[in-house]
Amino acid sequence: MIRLNLRGIRLEVDSTTVTQRCPGSRLSRLIQDEPDNIKEQEDDKNRNQAEKEFYFNRNPVIFHNILDFYQSGQLHVPSSICASQILAELSFWEIDPEQLAFCCYKRVFEELNETSSSQKLLEKWSKILRGDTGGRAASVSPVTHREPTVETKPSRRMRLWHLMETPRSSRAAMVRAI
Repeated sequence: MIRLNLRGIRLEVDSTTVTQRCPGSRLSRLIQDEPDNIKEQEDDKNRNQAEKEFYFNRNPVIFHNILDFYQSGQLHVPSSICASQILAELSFWEIDPEQLAFCCYKRVFEELNETSSSQKLLEKWSKILRGDTGGRAASVSPVTHREPTVETKPSRRMRLWHLMETPRSSRAAMVRAI
């Protein structure tokens, strides 16, 4: 058994289950106690010798799902947790994202694609709203750039919201709708 402390939540993990299910993971290496491993030495800083437990400042909610993976062989994650946070935890514990169950794998990577697409779209439209078109003709009348004030922040936000929600409000909104 190995004792873990994740932000104050103490857990005891069966060592044989972990080493059999995912032998190359961080947790497996902690159990096997390989001293020549560099990441192991980083983990030694987190070891409480008196209580023989490891402390990690990691998300305990996601870790419960990782423990379920070690026991059942299926890695499911809650839909309430951000996809990038899930991938960060899997990376930290050195578990391949391919281990995610199909239902969760699909949701996580669709969410990442949506986030990436949304971010690119917002960057594109914020450039257009600022009048920064990179030498191309702007599809909307250029907005003079002013330093943000309490008065201008809501109006920009409202313009962007209006652009996204009402496709016939301007040429830019019509182009976005296509």
